[in-house]
Amino acid sequence: MKKIMLLTWTPALWHPVIRFTSQMLTEEGYSVDILARASHPDATIPGTADFGLGASVHSIGQGSRGWSGRLDYLAFLKRSFDFARLLKPDVIVGYDMRGVAAAYVASHASPGARLLYHNLDLVSGDELSLFGKLAKKAEAFGARRADLVIFSSRGRAEIFGRAIQLPCEPLTVMNCQRLDTHEPKTGELQDLLRSRGLSFDRLVVRLGVMGPGHGIEATVESVLEWQGNWGLVLAGVPSKEYMSELQGQIGALGLEQQILLLPTVPYSLWYDCLYAADLGIALYEPGNINHHYMAGAGNKLNLYLKAGIPSLLPSFPDFMSLVERFGIGEVVDPTDPRAIACGVNAILADDEKHALLCHNAQAAFEQYFNFEKQFRPVLDWLAET
Repeated sequence: MKKIMLLTWTPALWHPVIRFTSQMLTEEGYSVDILARASHPDATIPGTADFGLGASVHSIGQGSRGWSGRLDYLAFLKRSFDFARLLKPDVIVGYDMRGVAAAYVASHASPGARLLYHNLDLVSGDELSLFGKLAKKAEAFGARRADLVIFSSRGRAEIFGRAIQLPCEPLTVMNCQRLDTHEPKTGELQDLLRSRGLSFDRLVVRLGVMGPGHGIEATVESVLEWQGNWGLVLAGVPSKEYMSELQGQIGALGLEQQILLLPTVPYSLWYDCLYAADLGIALYEPGNINHHYMAGAGNKLNLYLKAGIPSLLPSFPDFMSLVERFGIGEVVDPTDPRAIACGVNAILADDEKHALLCHNAQAAFEQYFNFEKQFRPVLDWLAET
């Protein structure tokens, strides 16, 4: 039985692609061990997640920030090396900048192991501290020596490849949902709505980490111009400061009866929100290098495709191409509340159009945007090594 180590300096639950990778590897008969950063208490996702039969998850540190977090990361490097020396894995997978640095260190404890770099997000060197810049250099060093490099977007792969002169052609594996999972509908969302005296004819959801740069403030303001009795659910993990800002904006606009704000939701409620929705919001503002190459890489869009609902997407070229090809939603200016309102109205006020977009979203998921199809080339590569 081949042994595989997955190394990530983020909590393992934060990235569905890590969970799905582990599941598919165990289903193929691989032994999987995951070393991951522990969650900070303020950003813990309630509930458990399935990483596959027999997979082991080892949390490192306390989710600390600042200098304590850096010390935790040094402990993560040492633990990765020690674990690889003990386990003698056949393949070591490093996720993102700090994960691949740890994977490269760990590979020296198991010289025969193949090294795989899986990038989930680009990081600009301009945004980093001195400690981060060192990790960025280690990322380039490890990626150039990896046997296989994976990106969630071709555009991101091209940027990264040019920057570090990557010697191999990266593989694209989009951050899609799995085909064969059936999350239960618990009714938690409807119970919440009833407890607050809320009832809507249509429901719009925005799932994911909440913070600046995601068109959330403009989306909230757009509700003022929605044409029907439609509610907005914002579910995800915000910082305390951003949560306070959102609550203040919603209150100032008098939208408390149209917007439900759900921070740090358990998985059961998360999927209840998803499957109760009629439209999903997946907006990204300019200014972040990752935002311009999110089609297929963004978890929000891939959740909405799995649920078979239309999406409201930013007017960036990759999203525009996606909508033109698959007909899964509308593109709008992510900073313009009026444009967002027009997009919501265009989809929800036209039953025939909404039904067609739902059909297209479900077909796109089943035929292309699913993790089984996306991850198959990686499984084929592993079988050949």
